[in-house]
Amino acid sequence: MTQREASAHFKIPRSTIKNKLKKKHGKNIGRPTTFSTAEETSFAQHCTKLADFGFPLIPADLKLSIKTYLDSKGVRVSRFKNNTPGDDWVSGFLKRHPELSVKVSSNIKKSRAKITADDINDYMDRLEKNLAGIPPSRIYNYDETNLTDDTGNKKVLCKRGTKYVEQICNSTKSAISLMFCGNAEGHLIPNYVVYKAEALWTTWTEGGPPNTRYNRSKSGWFDTNIFQNWFESTFLKEVQGGGPCALIGDNLASHINERVIEICEAHDIKFICLPPNTTHITQPLDIAFFRPMKGAWRNILREWKKTKIGSCFTTLPKDLFPRLLTKLMEKIDMNKAENLKSGFIKAGIYPLNRQKLLDRLAENKGEMFDQDLIGNAFLCRIQKEREDFIGVGEKQRKKKLQVSPGDSISVEEIRKSRGNPGPSNETPQPKKKLKYAELPSSSESDIDGIDTLLSDSDDVDLDPDSDSEDVDNLDLAVAEAEEEQQASNYNVGDFVIVQFENKNFPGRIISIFDKGAKVDCMEKLSKQWRWPSKKDCIDYEWSDIIRKIQPPLLCKRNFFRVPDLEDFV
Repeated sequence: MTQREASAHFKIPRSTIKNKLKKKHGKNIGRPTTFSTAEETSFAQHCTKLADFGFPLIPADLKLSIKTYLDSKGVRVSRFKNNTPGDDWVSGFLKRHPELSVKVSSNIKKSRAKITADDINDYMDRLEKNLAGIPPSRIYNYDETNLTDDTGNKKVLCKRGTKYVEQICNSTKSAISLMFCGNAEGHLIPNYVVYKAEALWTTWTEGGPPNTRYNRSKSGWFDTNIFQNWFESTFLKEVQGGGPCALIGDNLASHINERVIEICEAHDIKFICLPPNTTHITQPLDIAFFRPMKGAWRNILREWKKTKIGSCFTTLPKDLFPRLLTKLMEKIDMNKAENLKSGFIKAGIYPLNRQKLLDRLAENKGEMFDQDLIGNAFLCRIQKEREDFIGVGEKQRKKKLQVSPGDSISVEEIRKSRGNPGPSNETPQPKKKLKYAELPSSSESDIDGIDTLLSDSDDVDLDPDSDSEDVDNLDLAVAEAEEEQQASNYNVGDFVIVQFENKNFPGRIISIFDKGAKVDCMEKLSKQWRWPSKKDCIDYEWSDIIRKIQPPLLCKRNFFRVPDLEDFV
């Protein structure tokens, strides 16, 4: 059609059509962006860099970083409210930079973030020696995991503005432990299932995957005996008589068993432990296998709970678990080999490639960004977060309060126990000056120390009618001498018995101060002791530290015996 016909039909000015035909305008269609291409590219690079260093930005952080940049530049953008971009700008920014995407982040502990290149290089040097001459079909990785009775949450359709969207589905926090083990060629050996129960029933083993073995424990976890049984009954049968072999796994205490090590030496099996706090980058099963497997498990569990039979149970019965496990293994059968291979490649185990691990460390993810206005704007957003990690100030020591069960305490009583009664309206009485010689060393007796204090008779007035403050000061000096002598008997790392609320607890000294020590205490469960998941660290005075003891004895996974405490009366 002609230019006039096109103008009338599409309602476009004829001059615009003419300019397009003559290529007089080469700009992009639509409204121009607020920032230049170079600025937006810099924004995208800084977002990527902050994510690499463990401080990824959420959309709200990005908006505030842009506001900081505009304010520092002295520019006002009328499109933005108070120089803060809106959701539409963030959406357009992500479309213009497809290298960025919004994902759910996973949290890692600071101990994992502290892993350095030296730790990885040392691990890879040892791994290279141990895997020399071993084919991929003989390199195995094992790891235990659990399948929970929770289908998880999914996005659903609902009315806009609804605050709480609920879905009827029974779920509990119960879980069943499993041991998975596969090699670098993608072969997965039979499963090993551990129930939380006192006894094992026949119906709990019917309908499961072929060659699956079943066991039970009181906690539902893998302890030393169960791990040994898995090793002898499942893994050893799989690899026996095939030549040198390598078994790689985490350094959990329950996995390091003297009997297992002896069998490994007898059958030429290299028992290799991964470095602490690195399983998120060195464990092949964690990297590429468990996530898709658990996603498939949630789908199977959700479908079963929607059935007439599944909706009748409040929790997953152990009788039905083997059949659901069979469905799970059939569902992941198509991709399990590729996932296992990908895990070994990403972990740098086979083919051996230490750079795969080094690239995932923050210190090797490129140079820091330039200290320009954009860099400073983004740095301001994470400054407060960094303060928590680099440590600002010293944490105030806690002091144990002697309060009877069911009783209460006030601030005035706390101050009085510390020797600081706080503000008072009474007229202060004049204090007499007390001079005393330097206290004797811990090798001298307390009596000699008292004689030294009493040697200056002109400075110490022991008249019964005089102010008793001098006598109190003398008692305080003697008590300090006793504390110094007692403090010399203990060192950091010693195991001791402490008294708390008239009960005795074992613990380990982690630091020492003037009047006592900070002790990390154990908790009692039935007749055994264990280290609590949240450390129980309290400052104890020397009078509450009873005696030094031998280290606790490991009985089973995370459970200990304290013979010295059992014999202590």
